[in-house]
Amino acid sequence: MAIEELLFFAEELSDTLSPKLADDVAAVQRGLVLYRQELVYKLTMNADFIRATVQDVTPVQVELDLLAPANGSCTCKQDFICRHQMAVFFSAYEQVGSVSEWVTTWKNGKKPTSLVSQEIQLQKARDLLSKTKSLERSYGAWKEFTADCYKRHIIENLHIPSYFLQNKWDLLMQNIGAKAPFEQEWKAMYRFVTNFQIFLMMSETIQSASIPYATKSFLHYKSEGINERIHDAIQVLTRQARPFAFDAFFEGIKKDTERLTIGVDGLEYEKVDLYRTIWSFLLKNKDWRQEELRKLEEKLSDIPKEKTNTYMIAAIHLSLLNDKDEQAVSLLSQLGPDACPYLYYWIQRLNDLAHEMRALPFIEFLNQNLKEFLKKLDNYYEAADFVRTIASPIQIFCHKTNRIDLLEKFFLISLPYSFYLYANYLLDNGQYRKWVELQIFVGLDPDRISSEVLKKIQAHDPALLLPIYHRLVEDAILLKNRQSYKKAVRYLKKLRTIYKKLKRENAWESYINNLQSSTRRMRAFQEELQRGKLIHV
Repeated sequence: MAIEELLFFAEELSDTLSPKLADDVAAVQRGLVLYRQELVYKLTMNADFIRATVQDVTPVQVELDLLAPANGSCTCKQDFICRHQMAVFFSAYEQVGSVSEWVTTWKNGKKPTSLVSQEIQLQKARDLLSKTKSLERSYGAWKEFTADCYKRHIIENLHIPSYFLQNKWDLLMQNIGAKAPFEQEWKAMYRFVTNFQIFLMMSETIQSASIPYATKSFLHYKSEGINERIHDAIQVLTRQARPFAFDAFFEGIKKDTERLTIGVDGLEYEKVDLYRTIWSFLLKNKDWRQEELRKLEEKLSDIPKEKTNTYMIAAIHLSLLNDKDEQAVSLLSQLGPDACPYLYYWIQRLNDLAHEMRALPFIEFLNQNLKEFLKKLDNYYEAADFVRTIASPIQIFCHKTNRIDLLEKFFLISLPYSFYLYANYLLDNGQYRKWVELQIFVGLDPDRISSEVLKKIQAHDPALLLPIYHRLVEDAILLKNRQSYKKAVRYLKKLRTIYKKLKRENAWESYINNLQSSTRRMRAFQEELQRGKLIHV
């Protein structure tokens, strides 16, 4: 039986009905009578619904939505919660609590006593107590406190319905927030440490195969907000002065970054991204960076090659931070297409540092592996989103270094996902012939081609538009309906104008005569040609 869901429903129902409204009071009282007369039968319950039959003047079928009382239904067709729904609720509630107590507390405007309300009251007491006791300002104390809160609110509740986890999550964040220091510099460090620890524990929880899929999805969703909080805290920490008291905290952070390279099933990309950000902005000690690189090199030599991906990305990053670009490139060459998503960070970061030429090997690697990587993605939109995202730092690099050849190569390799980016690039740079070739290559779509662009190309070189209009005419005729024939005629008139402007009337006459002859059995099309005065009978 879904005890927690029923207790939750009982509280929601208490809030939904008002003891001050006559209709609500009548529904409760009459439902109580039906319940006490034992007129409810065939009662079934799961985590989402309670269903039963109520024998009134005529039998009615009742369904209660355990997530929202107002969404319940009854075949008596009453607009809101009716006496039959109340009778079914009482019949179910008697298995977990006192019906009389629920009715009494509801009449008095109080919350019914339940496991949920007891927990909230207990949590309020804990919060009150926590505000009177401050945490020791040490990395270990903050880490231990965060772990304790996470265990109590999340770990111990992993198998409850996922929609109840939001309440547990809110309590977790409130509990941790209550301990935050008042001083601004300490508050930023506290925010980073606590969210960093939550993120680490979440990634380890997600890797567990024993938790429900819905719970994993919930944690994945919450990880996005935690990640944003961590990056925001890092930005604050990098802008403010570092007290000497922070040294011990950075020692602890350095040690825990190792957990970001372990495991491949939970938030792998987010973990590596955070690892690189921490070592780039917080852990700037030269000796630490050299030591970290040595550790990574040892791990790469000890573990099986199929498990080296995360360590390889980390080693490439530490090689760059230690100005060992040749080593970074050597490690990069050992990776395959799956490494493409990790390149954005380095290209963007090296652009920001005005070290564009150091990004060249990463762009060359991308161009070599991008086609294979895009094939592996699940759908068109995911591939298009990736291409659009990574195109931004590549364009910056290519314009700064005048390597337009690399940019065009990137656009061509990533077609059709780069179509709009490439088309706009060609127009902006006056490469109209290539623009026309691109349109024909991907398949012409009249709605995708603006009249302004066609006018611009016609003014530059009208001959370039001939293959476009010829193709549009052919495609329209193939549709074989009156509307498409009218479109074909409009395109033909544009073709005639261009041929006249090019002083190639003979070519036009030859083309239109051949078209008339080849479509002579298409009576409707022939009629449209005559109406458009393109042919004469």
